Amino acid sequence: MEFTDLTDVMKDVDFKVFSGPANSDNGRVVALRVPKGAEISRSEIDEYTKFVSIYGAKGLAWIKVNQVSEGRNGLQSPIVKNLHDAAIKAIIERTQAQDGDIIFFGADTTKVVNDAIGALRVKIGLSDWSKAKGFFNDSWQPLWVVDFPMFDYDEENARWVACHHPFTSPKDEHLAILDKDPGHCLAKPMTWCLMVGKLVGVPFGFIKSLCRVRSLEHSRLMR
Repeated sequence: MEFTDLTDVMKDVDFKVFSGPANSDNGRVVALRVPKGAEISRSEIDEYTKFVSIYGAKGLAWIKVNQVSEGRNGLQSPIVKNLHDAAIKAIIERTQAQDGDIIFFGADTTKVVNDAIGALRVKIGLSDWSKAKGFFNDSWQPLWVVDFPMFDYDEENARWVACHHPFTSPKDEHLAILDKDPGHCLAKPMTWCLMVGKLVGVPFGFIKSLCRVRSLEHSRLMR
């Protein structure tokens, strides 16, 4: 289950829960499609709503896809009436939704969305429902985790902070946005994981001293 970014198409919808974060410099709106999840009960959805609140989410919007061919009339959710046709079309097309799916949404700061919907994905994946559907594969499956963010924005102190350490190197193609858009900078390091946790980390430190200085400035560690 992958995140589907919808930030760009939610900027002008009437649903302020979506349009607010979509128009914020540090906001994000994403969808998480759960195949055949329309059969998940309302009580289970309510439990998932409580769960994501642990990570700072203020709620958990959802849409059940009953019949894709009927457009908005084939969707079941209290939020559908607040979304224009272009947004509805983008949701269906980008998530590749099918009849019987459910789509959950995260809309908040980028950090809250990533933390909350990321945790929700894991919780659903490990649920009894998921196991019964055969979505959960209890086997050894190593993977590389890549594209870590370089910085998180500290709302309380109004500053960017390094997600790892300030000597981490950004991806080569993101050097150009290190100054003007640090929130979208991704880091070079990668981690090899296997069920129980991290096995191997491949660090990439700065080679150019200028890059190091710019990163430190963003993290406000030079004051």
